[in-house]
Amino acid sequence: MSAVVAELTPLSTAQERPGTLRLRKLVRIHSQEEGRVVELSLFEGDHVVQGQVLVRLEDDL
Repeated sequence: MSAVVAELTPLSTAQERPGTLRLRKLVRIHSQEEGRVVELSLFEGDHVVQGQVLVRLEDDL
């Protein structure tokens, strides 16, 4: 009977697979303030978390 010594090696968990993404939930965002959008911090399909800044409006008074 022969023995083999086990070794720790890095393992990549990233894998590419073909597939189709489906919308889980659609949310419409409305501002309580008027103004021109000067920065949009996300793209369609991005995951967002509570408190994340999504849009910046111009702040000229």
